[in-house]
Amino acid sequence: MLLNFDQNPEFVGKKSRSHKFLGIALLGVAITIGQTFAANIQIGTGGVVEFGQGVQATTACSGSTPITMKPATSFANAAGAGAMKFSAIEVTNIPASCQGSKFVFTAYNETSTVALPVYDSNKTSVVVIMRSDNTFASTIGATGITVTTLSASSFKVEFGTPASDSTLIYRLTVESLKATCSEGSSCLIGDIGPGGGRVFLTPASAGNTTGLYFEVAPENVAGSFKQCLTEPFAISNVTSIGHGESQTAALMTYSNCNTSLTGAYAVVNYLGGGLNDWFLPSKDEAMAIRSNVANFYSNWGGMIMTSTQNDNRGMWVIDVAGNGCGTGVCSAYKNAVAPVRPVRSF
Repeated sequence: MLLNFDQNPEFVGKKSRSHKFLGIALLGVAITIGQTFAANIQIGTGGVVEFGQGVQATTACSGSTPITMKPATSFANAAGAGAMKFSAIEVTNIPASCQGSKFVFTAYNETSTVALPVYDSNKTSVVVIMRSDNTFASTIGATGITVTTLSASSFKVEFGTPASDSTLIYRLTVESLKATCSEGSSCLIGDIGPGGGRVFLTPASAGNTTGLYFEVAPENVAGSFKQCLTEPFAISNVTSIGHGESQTAALMTYSNCNTSLTGAYAVVNYLGGGLNDWFLPSKDEAMAIRSNVANFYSNWGGMIMTSTQNDNRGMWVIDVAGNGCGTGVCSAYKNAVAPVRPVRSF
């Protein structure tokens, strides 16, 4: 049976036989299924064909390789009533050419061009990204859906709180679009990250063993800041990539380094891009900023503060846009003022 919401073995509950026609449009080509979902598909110009319990069709990223899409339902119980809800979509046979693309699903009833809510009472589109490692995920910050990677070419997306009765779904559309770094796709050096800054390290970057991307904020935190109010004061001297965040957290445990006049306090309270996970870069992280994205901004404001100490009295500061101290790597007293440029990893 084709797209039979009533008899999907993965979802058990009360059965309904009152479904309307269901259509699926891919890249603007609609396919219509007869009542009770058993009738043949009316073939359109997109070359859509019947395939098991799903529908097979091509998308922009898949080219001549058709993907198979299978929607499903679950029974939503309610006091004295209940209904079969459109609750999941499974997509298979996705080619590697879709890496870096996002699939956008929307649903419609028979008479309206206004998309129906799919989940969380008012969310009308479902977006799933195919990453460069052949895993699938929702966009960064998305809530209310669960994406499960089934294989390198398939995924299932389930709606936490389905919003529409399956009897309302007449047409389901999917389109593939290029996903951006800020949405959660793969990133390149210089891309705009989720926080609005430039990506300066990728998991493939030399010295980066974290498996994460790093971005630097597009501006300094306004104000004048010291690493700590007084010196000498011993803090971490780990310079390597991946330690800026933990060293910033360590600074925040000392009252001497956790005030409105200190760099760690400034970045922890920075909310660039609506995010609150920024930190001071370690020495090597700051050097990567200098090496990889210095030319993307002209507002560095001098030698930026790091979270790494030089010795009990000094901290490392990095001249991102120039050759201060010959190599761009300088030392300053911990209680000296230096520009603060937040970074984050994701």
